[in-house]
Amino acid sequence: MVREQIASSLDILVTVTRFADGSSRVTQISEITGVEVDLITTQDLFTFKREGFDDAGAVIGRFQATGSPPRFYDELQRRGDNVNLAIFRD
Repeated sequence: MVREQIASSLDILVTVTRFADGSSRVTQISEITGVEVDLITTQDLFTFKREGFDDAGAVIGRFQATGSPPRFYDELQRRGDNVNLAIFRD
C-alpha cells in the first residue's frame, strides 16, 4: 500500500551520482510508471553517458535521451504546456 501511495504521488525520479573526481551529477531522469507486484516501475527518459575525463581529471559526458517519451506527455499537452517531443528522441 505504501509503494502505491509513493508511486501515485511522484512523476519523475532524478538520480544523482558522485563520481571518482568528487563531482556530483544528475545521471538519470526516469518516469514513475506504476506499481507491479510490490515493485515501483520506472521508465528511463534521459541517462548521463560518461565519455571520459578532461585534462584536469574531471568527468566529462552528456545526457542522452532514451527515445521514450514520458507517459505524462499527453497530460502536458492537455494543460497547454508546449513541450517539444524531439527532446525525448536519441
